[in-house]
Amino acid sequence: MREKRIQGSVTVYLALVFLLIVSMVFVSLEASRAAVMRGCAKAALQSGIESVLADYYRPLFDRYKIFALDLGYGNNTADIAEAEKRISRFAAANADGYSFSDCRVTKTYPLISDGGSYFIREAVDAEEITLAEGALESLAEKLGILTGQSEVSRILARRTALEAEIAELDVYTSDLMRSIDGVDVDVNSILGGKNVYRIRDSFVKRFMIGNTDSYSVGINNPSIYSTIRDKYSNPVERTLLLSVQMEEYARLTAEAEALLEQINILSEEMSILSAGMTDISSEVGTAGNNSPLAALQNEIEALYKRYDDQMLRVNRKAAQCRKEINALNRLYSETEEELKNVRKISEAAQFLQDELKPKVEAFESFLESFSGILDEDTLLQLGSSLGNMKEYVGLTEAEDSCDFRMLEETSHADILLLNGNRATEILSMPAQESEAIAKKARELTVLAERMNDFSYDGMKFDYSVTGAVSEKESAIDTITELLLEPVSDSWLDLVMGDSETLSKAKLSDLILPVIEGKEKAEGAGMSAIGGIVGGIIGQGADKEEAMSLAAGEGSVFSAICEILGNGFGKLYEKALFTMYLHDRFNSFRTPDRLQGSVLKYEQEYLLCGNMSDKVNLAGSLVQVMLIRLVPSMVFAFTDSTVTSQAAAAAQAVVGFLCFPFLTLLVKILILFVWALEQAVVETGAIVRGKDVPVLTNQSSFCLKIGELVGFSSSKVAEKAESFIKKEPCLDYEEYLFILLMIRKNATMAGRSLDLIQENLRTLYEENFLISNCVVGIEAEGTAEADLKFISVFKNISVPENISGYSVKVSGEGSYCIVR
Repeated sequence: MREKRIQGSVTVYLALVFLLIVSMVFVSLEASRAAVMRGCAKAALQSGIESVLADYYRPLFDRYKIFALDLGYGNNTADIAEAEKRISRFAAANADGYSFSDCRVTKTYPLISDGGSYFIREAVDAEEITLAEGALESLAEKLGILTGQSEVSRILARRTALEAEIAELDVYTSDLMRSIDGVDVDVNSILGGKNVYRIRDSFVKRFMIGNTDSYSVGINNPSIYSTIRDKYSNPVERTLLLSVQMEEYARLTAEAEALLEQINILSEEMSILSAGMTDISSEVGTAGNNSPLAALQNEIEALYKRYDDQMLRVNRKAAQCRKEINALNRLYSETEEELKNVRKISEAAQFLQDELKPKVEAFESFLESFSGILDEDTLLQLGSSLGNMKEYVGLTEAEDSCDFRMLEETSHADILLLNGNRATEILSMPAQESEAIAKKARELTVLAERMNDFSYDGMKFDYSVTGAVSEKESAIDTITELLLEPVSDSWLDLVMGDSETLSKAKLSDLILPVIEGKEKAEGAGMSAIGGIVGGIIGQGADKEEAMSLAAGEGSVFSAICEILGNGFGKLYEKALFTMYLHDRFNSFRTPDRLQGSVLKYEQEYLLCGNMSDKVNLAGSLVQVMLIRLVPSMVFAFTDSTVTSQAAAAAQAVVGFLCFPFLTLLVKILILFVWALEQAVVETGAIVRGKDVPVLTNQSSFCLKIGELVGFSSSKVAEKAESFIKKEPCLDYEEYLFILLMIRKNATMAGRSLDLIQENLRTLYEENFLISNCVVGIEAEGTAEADLKFISVFKNISVPENISGYSVKVSGEGSYCIVR
């Protein structure tokens, strides 16, 4: 028995030893798992960030070779929460047993931040790749690999034509906004690049039943609501108040009528009493004021005085009621007229929708026929545009779209309500009789109760992106329209002959991105003359700028020195960035290099920054002219023939005054004007595609001194055609390249992103905003894991409140270097 006990103790001892060894192994495994958890969690979070960044905005890359993530995800506001959800989902999928919680984006790197430097880096990288792949792309085009682009062009052309017809629905919507909410949007100003609205005095919702807070009236724009809220009028309350006033008016009138009745009774008594007396005068003479007739007469006079006082109160109340009746009548009648207008517009919009539905369905079939021919991404982008079209014409339901049918039904019901209750008839002044006035008061009470059935179903519009132009900006716009564009037209007529054939496209500046360092619209000033001309051609130039330019600040020389001072690396980067701008944006000489651009002269916009194609072209030609002015002046002031002719002309003009110094000034003036007009001729030749020598010489200096006075557009055209290629020359786009090279990177980046945003909004998605695009993300999250290897000891040595462990990790990802 003792021997058996000893053998059992050994077994127990060995079991305990084995359990200890197993525990050490499990604890070691658990410790190893905990040690590697941070690395695994960080890798999972990093994979989540990279997965989110993989969903870059494809149209931006396809057209401009720029990688950026659109945090708007189809909307016009950035949705950080959606990005966090996606990072969490992707990180959890790659966590291999770990769970992620509290994942949030801690920092983003917008494409427009840091003066557009991230955009510039990507543009430089894209241009380097483009240069390396140029030969392959050329070969691919020759082999017909890119023939699908012609099919895309066909689809885009058809889509553009259809969207132009659908845009008429926006015009109807604008008219409805004007009649229903009183928001008079100037469509012409929108097309011209400004969003200007005014609040009308007459509109449907001025007749506002119930609350007048922003939600109840359906105005989701604080700026518009603050302007319009004081114009609302509650007809129910006002009609009920008028009814109370009418009751008071009836009571006062009844009291006046009672006084008048007493006066009439006493007057009859006095007549009877007078008739029964044989000698009234004798009786009055003897009795005096104590006679019955005198007492009666005094009583009547007292009643007349009370009656006059009462009638003053009656008339005051009548005037008050009349004023309110007229105001309410105007409110009711104007509302009825606006309702009739709403119904008319809604019916016309419905008719247009019915006409457009088969066209949109035909375009859908047309698009489906390209399935398998075009790549899936292109079809997906075109399909998104098709979806918007279908919402507009009512083929699919959309929460934000305007339901013209409901508007027609609502307006018709409201018109019947007003007419059925004889609103405008009731709102009239009754006869000045207490019964008629009391009846009117009862009618007003009934009218007020029935007006509670007035409806605003479907009368709600989206004003969230509507903005107003300030008075200062409006004044600048007026000056621009009255001065800037006509001056630009005159300048273009002089240089090119006919400005009417040029592009009239304009850019909207409502939602253009704001980039640090981007200059406002500028003129051509790169010298003292440039500053003065810039005051006319550019919206941003002024006298101080002209003076600084005259002193050398911002001149060509100082700009070149700044570029060269940054070293060869920066110069190489600047050249690549300029090449990118030159290759990705249209110009006057290549207006159709890329289809679907809002502006035709995009490189000119990069130089000048104005909203109008014609104004930008005019400013660019001024800058080219100023460049040509330098060699023209050098030649004019150094060539003996030219200077001698100028001296002779000066002597003929002021030589008789015998003032040598004055003669010298006139000579210099003649030489300057001669060089300036020669520069204008050379600019006209360059823009026509002629070959103008870089350095002006005797063969290219084509203006005669006798032609200076009669200088005109026909003379410019005649002389410009005479240029033939003999010496080294630069074409128009090469001059643009030079001008782009000497501009600030922040300005070029900012204006480039302006064009990129508006082109993509036009071609692909109207809610796209470049300000929502980021090139990098930093995020952090918490990874959690349950106990695994030591869970078997949980009830023995592990506290019950400990179920696992967690670690907080962070990660980052970007398309380019962001630090």
